[in-house]
Amino acid sequence: MSHSRIDRVNELLHREVAGSLYRCVQSDEFDHAACTVLRVSTSPDLRQATVYVSIYGKSEAQAHRMVAILVGHRKAIQADVYSKVTFKYSTYLKFERDASMAE
Repeated sequence: MSHSRIDRVNELLHREVAGSLYRCVQSDEFDHAACTVLRVSTSPDLRQATVYVSIYGKSEAQAHRMVAILVGHRKAIQADVYSKVTFKYSTYLKFERDASMAE
């Protein structure tokens, strides 16, 4: 698989995951305005993808709680993304906080 194809897949998943956050995560503790999907990194076989999110303007405890909410809604987000995107295999989404923007 060419490098440019992985880049296109990453960008496609980035757009779809960012949109799915608003549709799938309906929690009072989750602030959509503070959460930004920075990038998606997909494995070469498209089986796993790491979604890097930034939580802005929240304390460390609140940011960890928001990431935990994302992890808890992973299946719903994944189902929503793959209702719009078709791959040979369903990619497992993994959410991680990227604090580089806050620094």
